[in-house]
Amino acid sequence: FTTSITVDYCQNAYDESRSGGKPAKMNQFYRRRLFGSRWNYVLRVLESGSNVLLTDVDNVFVKFLDLKSNLDDSPYDSVHAYAGTIPSFPRDIFRKVGFTICGGMSWFRATSSSVLELVRAMVTKCGCETTLQCHCNCDDQVAINTLMLKEDSPYRVLWDNDSNNNSNSKVDGSDG
Repeated sequence: FTTSITVDYCQNAYDESRSGGKPAKMNQFYRRRLFGSRWNYVLRVLESGSNVLLTDVDNVFVKFLDLKSNLDDSPYDSVHAYAGTIPSFPRDIFRKVGFTICGGMSWFRATSSSVLELVRAMVTKCGCETTLQCHCNCDDQVAINTLMLKEDSPYRVLWDNDSNNNSNSKVDGSDG
């Protein structure tokens, strides 16, 4: 699994001084490297033609969901988990929009140019253009919310019921 290889390979490249000798801060640095590098892997799987269900290891599925009928046959090219209505992270986006997208539960359609463009933007935002150069590091929940929910982002979500939308626009702002 490429993400694991990245973390193992880069272990000696971490600047231990960044943690100030605090294990919790260093653990956060490792997690952000892992969270960021998985987007490189997701992009490669999408580019190979396979749809991706991205889920954190601590997600709990409490109900069977037929992925074929609910996702593959859906009119949507991506589906994201809702992070909730209590103040969630990142807080500035939550205060503006009223919710945030969960960084650890998403489904992406491989045949969508808009999805590929969004995931490429995530890879770039996280500094993960190459897998083993040990510079990949981001909080992917902040990154995905910034890309999809900030008003000035070219990747912002265009809601089905938003009267300001051009009904022929896609997520990337192109017509079609």
